[in-house]
Amino acid sequence: MHYLKNLLLLLSFSFFLFSCSDDDAGNPAPVSPYQNYLKIDNEFYELNSAQAFYDEDYPTLFTLWLLKDDDEQLISFDFLRSAEEADLSNGTYSFKQPVSGNASNFEQGKFYYVLAKANAETSINSGETQVVQGETKIKKLGEGNYEITYKVKFQNKTVEGYYKGEVEIMESW
Repeated sequence: MHYLKNLLLLLSFSFFLFSCSDDDAGNPAPVSPYQNYLKIDNEFYELNSAQAFYDEDYPTLFTLWLLKDDDEQLISFDFLRSAEEADLSNGTYSFKQPVSGNASNFEQGKFYYVLAKANAETSINSGETQVVQGETKIKKLGEGNYEITYKVKFQNKTVEGYYKGEVEIMESW
């Protein structure tokens, strides 16, 4: 009887061990072929530079562009940061639908507009398509260098990406 109990226990354990397979994990997420990228749904686009613009009248209101040299591929954010220095602030910024276009109504730590464009046919922005959820994380690595991650879920598309490198900061364009 003791032998039968051990055999049953061993069979149960082996069934449990071998019944789990890699198929249960689902399809792995695609990996970007680029170090800095914009991903719209499951398509990757290369980014290789970044620029941030601020308005002297509203020094905490920033527009951040992550782009490829030809401006064809880019993601752009308008956000309110917490410091009044001519620099990007470390932090996590969540998307908030703007009440009005007046920057004095904006809250710190939020971004209010996002545009993602891979080409003339692939473009989406929060002015035309509702954003369900969005988050941008900015981390300063050193003088003029940053690490930026972002993910924005629109009603019908997901935009996400990564940028690590120099950000050129300038007063209004």
